Amino acid sequence: MLDVKSGFFKMNKKAIELLGETSIYIIFTLAFLAILILFITLQSSPKMLLQQKTAKQVALLIDASRAGTEIKIDIEEFLDNVEKGFNKKPIRVDNDLNIVTAQLSDNDFYKYSYFNDLNIDLEISGDYLYLKINE
Repeated sequence: MLDVKSGFFKMNKKAIELLGETSIYIIFTLAFLAILILFITLQSSPKMLLQQKTAKQVALLIDASRAGTEIKIDIEEFLDNVEKGFNKKPIRVDNDLNIVTAQLSDNDFYKYSYFNDLNIDLEISGDYLYLKINE
């Protein structure tokens, strides 16, 4: 048996407390790093970057346009990456919320806002995206 009054027992008690606190700190740090690495991996996938690039490009073109403007954008690379069986339009414009959405699959999408408060007609024909900017 250990003698409760001995210094050995008190030192072990302090060591056990320190070990517990250190273990919890290490576990939380590893969990945070794992989540950070997962987030970076998901955000840097080629498809996610392509969605971001396309949505931003369309939104910035809309912002720079005036009523009556017609724009033709080559989106062949984007359309080549659309997942098979995906039935929605891969690029959409929400005129009420002023948001461009680029989506390659049911699970992934990217939305980007624009400031221009005009009505946008969007049509995809072949490898091109046609935008008509209306009042």
